[in-house]
Amino acid sequence: MRKLFLLKKGRINFYACLYDCGMYTIDRITKGFGGIVTTFETMEELEKYAAENGYKKA
Repeated sequence: MRKLFLLKKGRINFYACLYDCGMYTIDRITKGFGGIVTTFETMEELEKYAAENGYKKA
């Protein structure tokens, strides 16, 4: 997994990530939880989803 950029939604941080299999994801990574929120096949889909659902690039 490689972190591409940081996203913020409210006070919570998320990361846009690219996995070795070519899957793009929005992940929430904290001390108590690290997990995939949603997955995408392309970066364009990820950016569209982020814009529609209140995620902002930090």
